Amino acid sequence: SEMCIRDRNKYASKIQRKDEILARRKEIFDVYDELLGNVACLIKRPVSPDVCLSPWVYTMRLDDKHHIDVESLIKSLYRKKIESRPMYYPLSALPMFIESKYIASQRDVSRKLAESVFYLPTYHDMENTDIEYICTTVKSLLLPS
Repeated sequence: SEMCIRDRNKYASKIQRKDEILARRKEIFDVYDELLGNVACLIKRPVSPDVCLSPWVYTMRLDDKHHIDVESLIKSLYRKKIESRPMYYPLSALPMFIESKYIASQRDVSRKLAESVFYLPTYHDMENTDIEYICTTVKSLLLPS
């Protein structure tokens, strides 16, 4: 169909521009790092020095002392026209697994990550002013005034 051809052409175009798109995404990550790197209640994704990061989603984790949960943060960002999303929901929290023999413990890493990790926007054609707005908004929601 015409729609499939148009979509295929759109993706082919992006593949041809992959170096440009990845370079811009790297710049976006650098701006986020600069603007959010020193916020006390945020922990940047760990990246080993011998690893080449693929800049797909910008990941942040709230520390254990934060006063807001990820779900509330995401809703507050959405009200400010900023789309963000949680890292994931643990399978053990899905309705089909609630009654299973899953054993939750104080070291339930997947639950803790789901409650504290979120992604910020990284589309390749966003402007630095967009990133600045996002970071200012995140800080205003997390830091006492």
